[in-house]
Amino acid sequence: MAMQQFVAPVTWRTRFGQRLVREGIAALLIACTCGALAHAQSLQLELETLSGPDWSVRKLQLALQQGGAARLGLQGLVAQGRAWGDLTLECKRFTMDRSALNCADGNLEGKERWPLSFTADLARKTLSLRVAPEAGEEWRLDITGVDWRIALQNASVARLAPLLSGAIKPTAGRVSGNLHLGAGRVDADLRIVDAAFADATGLRAGEKLQGRLTFDATSHPRLGAAAAPADWAWTAALAWDKGAVFWDPLYLAHEGAEAPHRLDARGRVTAGRVVVEQANLEWQTLGRLSGSLDFGRDAFDLGSYTVTGKGLNLFELRALLPQTWLDDKRLGDLDLKGTADLALVGGIRGVEQFALALSGVRLHAAQRHLGIDNLAARFDYRSSGREPFLLSIDALRLQDLRIGPIRAEGELRDGRLYIPNLIAPVLDGILALAEIEVDRESFSLQGALTSVSMEKLTAALGWHPLGGQLSFVLPHVSYARSTMAVDGALLFKLFDGDAQVDAMRLENPFGRTPRLTANLHLKRMNLEAMTSAVKFGTMTGLVDLDVDGLVMENWQPVSMDARVLTSEGAFAKRISQRAVQNISSIGGAGAGAAIQRSFLGFFETFGYDKIGLSCKLRNGICEMGGAEDTASGFMLIKGGGLPSVNVVGYNRFVGWQELLDRIQAVIDGNSRPVFQ
Repeated sequence: MAMQQFVAPVTWRTRFGQRLVREGIAALLIACTCGALAHAQSLQLELETLSGPDWSVRKLQLALQQGGAARLGLQGLVAQGRAWGDLTLECKRFTMDRSALNCADGNLEGKERWPLSFTADLARKTLSLRVAPEAGEEWRLDITGVDWRIALQNASVARLAPLLSGAIKPTAGRVSGNLHLGAGRVDADLRIVDAAFADATGLRAGEKLQGRLTFDATSHPRLGAAAAPADWAWTAALAWDKGAVFWDPLYLAHEGAEAPHRLDARGRVTAGRVVVEQANLEWQTLGRLSGSLDFGRDAFDLGSYTVTGKGLNLFELRALLPQTWLDDKRLGDLDLKGTADLALVGGIRGVEQFALALSGVRLHAAQRHLGIDNLAARFDYRSSGREPFLLSIDALRLQDLRIGPIRAEGELRDGRLYIPNLIAPVLDGILALAEIEVDRESFSLQGALTSVSMEKLTAALGWHPLGGQLSFVLPHVSYARSTMAVDGALLFKLFDGDAQVDAMRLENPFGRTPRLTANLHLKRMNLEAMTSAVKFGTMTGLVDLDVDGLVMENWQPVSMDARVLTSEGAFAKRISQRAVQNISSIGGAGAGAAIQRSFLGFFETFGYDKIGLSCKLRNGICEMGGAEDTASGFMLIKGGGLPSVNVVGYNRFVGWQELLDRIQAVIDGNSRPVFQ
């Protein structure tokens, strides 16, 4: 019988049903049951402009030979919002009757060529499909009515990328297992090896991932609401054996040596929301976390949530953050150890409760020489009400300065921590703080320090040794918006004199570039106490030190008006020969011009009327001054009594670093005055 051919431009619209597979079967059924084609030995069919609710084909071409080959071509296929281009299905051995289709030795060609075979029973509504994209890889699909079963063997997950929406796409990996979709039931058991994924930004990626996923969901029609969508109850379990995930800023890895990380969860899906009723995470090195949450299906609008953890390893928690991220946040030198228990409850209005218990915590920041030893704390934050607070610290460390042990009790009330008082030893003194109030972004306090040996304090901080005692009174101190401020004047005793710091502000105190501004005034300090701790020479008398407009960045002065000058009043004023030499060295070349070499040799000490030195620091340059100005310079030492000595400086401008080097040379005992 001669070949019969049908070519017709047709617009064919039908319900999408079970997606494109069932539409294709329906199209073949129509073609096969046409009375005019029932006894044809061969057939060619061409249809144009086929479409459904979410698919369309520009042209369909079908060529059949009874008991022989078959070819189906789809041009311009668009489905689920994606353009699939042109697809061609060829069967070398194709048979059909009024109820069944069979394709053996077939190939599906598009961007790739996939060998396949299938059998479709149109009367029983069954389909059995086998696809083998490459050696060792197989995809099997068996459909019976509304029951779908998928079996995978070494299936490439990268082939799924075009089917998936969203920014994250699989790029590698193999999956084996079974997936079942039936009436009111979905379950899966899948094993994944060497998987990888990434997004376009590179901020979310995974590689060499290996694990097992099981999932089970069952629908439950709503009582009294037959037309409403059914709710689904589900359980899921994930065992992560190996691989690494970067999900900015977290870096999660499993080396494969220890037991798998495990996540078990159960919940339900309603018409508008996804509810995780219970989730348990067993992270082998970190500990165990449990929680619950619910969120919207269309937009991730988080509702209520809970998180609890027991015995969490803080060292492993620190390890979850990449070093580059920590460096960027200026936390790269942070070393953290200890354990924590936590409980978090929140909702659409934010955190409602947060309980935290810390034990054995050690926190060190090596670059900043800061540390906390053996911290233990317990508090329970609630958005309203009052709860107790306990704190215990063996020691706070700054350089070699140790503060502690510290013990404190207080309460959290209305979201704010309040500690009435805290007392801690500092070297041979006592630090007492009071009225401490802390919230998430600020704190305030007041306090005092009893007498502490300056010799011990400077040694612990690595400063140049000083003598005398230090004590102070703290007025109200507050911290907010990365700035610490002293409201009023900070008062303290130093070298038997009275000291005051006002207009004090410290910006970014916990960063690597803190900025301090202040004014400093020290009145009637004992020169003998000041100079006895260093090899400067003997001086008696009293001096005032005023520093106005001090600006320090990263603890280095960048701007100030500083002046040291003999105090007003009557008191003994003597200066040793060595002290004269050292002051001359600080004054720079020519500062000893008013001194005669031979004259110095006769006396060990001299009388003086005034001693003065000033520095106006701007842009790394000091404009120098002294007790008085002279016609050609400035008076560093103005003589008085018998015998007396004058020291005059002539270099008005000197680099700040050079001035520091001169002072360091004096302290090191390497000063050599220049006489002219």
